Parts: sequence; C-alpha cells; structure tokens
Amino acid sequence: MKKCGVFVLAMLASFLLVSCGGGGSSCGFDDPSTPTFNLDGTVWSLEGTTPSNNCPDPTTTFSGSGTFTQSGNTLTATSSGISLKGEISGSQIKFAGDLTIGTETITIDCTTATLTSNSVGSTFSFSGTTWESDYGSGTCDGTSSGTFTRTN
Repeated sequence: MKKCGVFVLAMLASFLLVSCGGGGSSCGFDDPSTPTFNLDGTVWSLEGTTPSNNCPDPTTTFSGSGTFTQSGNTLTATSSGISLKGEISGSQIKFAGDLTIGTETITIDCTTATLTSNSVGSTFSFSGTTWESDYGSGTCDGTSSGTFTRTN
C-alpha cells in the first residue's frame, strides 16, 4: 500500500460519476443555481483510496489538505501537486483535475458530491470516481473514494 500526501479537493474527488475530462475544464453544471454554501478560504483535509485491478500498486492511499477558492459558482483547489477545478450549484459540487504524487500523475474525471454543512468538522464524501494514472512506464485506471473534512 502506497501512502502519499496530497489533497484531492472537495470536489474533487476526486467527486463522482460523469466523465467530463481532466483538469475540470468541462466539469460543471448545465445551468448552475445559486450556491448554498460559500467555500472561499475554507480549508479541508482529505483521506481516500484509489484501488485498482491493473496498477503496479494495488491501492494508493492519499491524504492532505487544501484551501478552496470560490468565485460565484466556480471552485478551485490547489496545493502542492494538486490542481482541481469545478463548480458549486446549490449544495452540489462537481470537480475534476490532476494530482501529482512523486513521478505519478492521477487524472480524476468529473465527480459529484453533496455538501450538507460548511461548519468546522463537517464532512462530505465521494465514491465511484473514475481516474487514470500515468506512472511513467504505463497507465492504469480505476475508481476512488474519499472523505473531506473542514478544518478551519
């Protein structure tokens, strides 16, 4: 089991199910509504796994933290090795992006999660998020799951 310090943003996920493309450029809502929560400046930690049947490492465990930037419906999360972009509509979040772990890059397809609270200690989870990894000598893919927890 490989441990890596990264923050897979709250939209992240790693966030769940429709294939929208890497980097989050096309990962959003067709007609977003006014966000229920303002995440701008909030810090969230993330714990998750990316199990797969065709990668050299059977399971990658990731953890880390990062700060959200929000402008209207647009969300971004960046920290060392993380570049996630997405949107918030009501209490729904969609995101996609890249995680760099050493020499390995994991691209997360568009994921959706539901935020029920924005207070310190609140959580939201994602599962079934598709990803693809380029580990230098090849690629592999699978699904991931994780939980974000607000820390400030």
